[in-house]
Amino acid sequence: MHATATATATTTTTAATTAVDRLGAHMLDEHMQLAQLCNQVLATFESGDREACDAAYRELEHRLEAHLAFEDRELLPALARIDPEEAAALAADHQRLRARLTEVGVGVDLHATRAHDVRELIVDLGKHAWREGELMYRWAGDVFDEPTRRNWLRRLREL
Repeated sequence: MHATATATATTTTTAATTAVDRLGAHMLDEHMQLAQLCNQVLATFESGDREACDAAYRELEHRLEAHLAFEDRELLPALARIDPEEAAALAADHQRLRARLTEVGVGVDLHATRAHDVRELIVDLGKHAWREGELMYRWAGDVFDEPTRRNWLRRLREL
């Protein structure tokens, strides 16, 4: 009887650990995909093809907004219960990034945005992604129960 209980506990712990790993891996993968998209956008700006620049930038805007909205809706409220100051700082960072995306996007519309503007935006996004990876994503998998983690994974896949 004790061996069965131990085996069940080990299986449950292993399943929970696997879910934590999957959540963290998926969040990291999402950031990697966004980084690849940023590089593609930069390449279009370096090529000077204005039509391609517009299309690539609009895709980046759309994907980043979906990503930020997920974090605002799902992760930041949970972080606020644990660390309100960090949650507020990340929320403010999201607003700053949205403003920067809009600013660069207006430049794209006016054909005034250049590759160096996109590089600066990518640097800002990279700093933000690193901070999230160090802070928010680490605890997100550890703190929440299995149904919450599964729900987040499902919603992330829908982005």
